[in-house]
Amino acid sequence: MSLTKALRTAGRDETVHGFRSAFRDFAAERCPTIPAMVAEMALAHKVGTATEQAYLRSDLRDLRRALMDAWGRFAAPSLSGVAENVTAIRKAEAG
Repeated sequence: MSLTKALRTAGRDETVHGFRSAFRDFAAERCPTIPAMVAEMALAHKVGTATEQAYLRSDLRDLRRALMDAWGRFAAPSLSGVAENVTAIRKAEAG
């Protein structure tokens, strides 16, 4: 299922472009040590000139992984196990 269909099924009116734009802003503002090229690669954008592309042999996987881990913690903290603003619901003890 595409993200667009998932959003519509959930009754949401956000756009996929909005998610991509939010990710790019996040990368620039919250991850300044990660090169902009890495964020562009994560968005599946071509980076650099034709000459630069010819010499870019790496997919920068480790940097992209770090960026996506940071995005996951930011966008869905309750799913990443680092939620600071979520209180766990526990069964009340008898007694």
